[in-house]
Amino acid sequence: MKFLLALSLLVLPHLSHAISAKQLSQSCQPEAHDSDLQTFHKSGCVFFIRGVIDTHETFTAIKRVKPVFCEPDNLTFATIESVFNHWMELNEDKQAWTAADAVLSALAERFPCTPDEDSAEQ
Repeated sequence: MKFLLALSLLVLPHLSHAISAKQLSQSCQPEAHDSDLQTFHKSGCVFFIRGVIDTHETFTAIKRVKPVFCEPDNLTFATIESVFNHWMELNEDKQAWTAADAVLSALAERFPCTPDEDSAEQ
């Protein structure tokens, strides 16, 4: 437990500046993956978006709150990335949003929950 507290004290100051939607969008662009460095950035895009989705799923399961979006079966990361990139193209005025808010908004617009899915998720 002391280790986790120490680790959080080391990490938290670095998390004070959330990544912006624009920054995430830049690392998620298909043409941005020509070099090893860009592949690393692509990995960051994948991990970030998957982390938002996993956090959403965990929070809705544990806290029993209404889900923001309902993930369809067999959803691929390529589809998720495409949905996010398309949403960013249509919402250039939201580039200053936090990346997590933008990801959730994109997924909520593309994969809204039906009333049956809302009650099944809770």
